[in-house]
Amino acid sequence: MMGKRNEIRCKILPGGFLISGRIRCGTQEPLTEGENCAGDTAGRNTEIGLKIRAERTGKDWTVIFNGGTEPHIGCAVLAVPRESLRGNGKRSSTASVLNVTGHKDEEICRHVAERLSAETGRTVVCTGGVHLDGITPEEIGAVREAAGRMTERLIEEAVRQEKEGKTDER
Repeated sequence: MMGKRNEIRCKILPGGFLISGRIRCGTQEPLTEGENCAGDTAGRNTEIGLKIRAERTGKDWTVIFNGGTEPHIGCAVLAVPRESLRGNGKRSSTASVLNVTGHKDEEICRHVAERLSAETGRTVVCTGGVHLDGITPEEIGAVREAAGRMTERLIEEAVRQEKEGKTDER
């Protein structure tokens, strides 16, 4: 189980769920297992809130990933499931991206959309953005690492709902 500083929670909502997490960087306290902030981040202690909200859109998924001090839309990613190009019978996905100039949010949103699409066999749209003024390389690494753990939790919950046959179809 993660320490208090990098806790991830899942809340079930009508038609979907919310994964939320808080990460802290720059602390002088020893890091617990699973944390990833290397040293002092520009002499500041930073706490960054992150959220992934997933909702069913019929049988498909709409996902919003955001956080930091100014959540925004930095990109939109559409992922469509397909058979793996390796010819091994596994499912993969193909993504198309619209990016706001100068934004780096594509990396996380593409990962979320492609993984969720491949795991569920559904079309996925993921949009989002994380902003923190003067973000350091260590903070960027911490956001990436936390987003990866949050994505794994997202997939667990989505697969569970798929198995239960939950959709937003009317």
